[in-house]
Amino acid sequence: AVSPGPAMPEPLKTSEKVVSKGLVWPCSGDILYMDGKAYGVIIKSKLGETSQAVAAGPVSSAGPYRGYGNVVFVLSRTGHIYVYGGNDSLSVHAGDKVVAGQELGKVGMDPKLGGPAAYFLVFKDGEALDPAQAPRG
Repeated sequence: AVSPGPAMPEPLKTSEKVVSKGLVWPCSGDILYMDGKAYGVIIKSKLGETSQAVAAGPVSSAGPYRGYGNVVFVLSRTGHIYVYGGNDSLSVHAGDKVVAGQELGKVGMDPKLGGPAAYFLVFKDGEALDPAQAPRG
């Protein structure tokens, strides 16, 4: 038998999960779950696609963040922290109040993925949640 050779490492480890098409997401595109230190989703989108809030609340932080491009943190009235990363440009600033559906920024290129991508993570009480289970609105 011929050995297939070593497996090539993924640029960013992801896993396939079935995601409800009826859910509101920050932008359109293919959704992949992240495995590893950060738990959330990567949305393989289009360059310049609008990234929008899925829940209302004040922007607690907006700007470059640890290799995730420009990131927006929104604190909802339910105490959830919504994290929108991978933005090339931002349309909001810290202190702004956003509503669901409001533009937060434009999706940029992700050097790790080699294409345009958005990151979406949700936290409650310091714990990462499945973004598909987080409240919308």
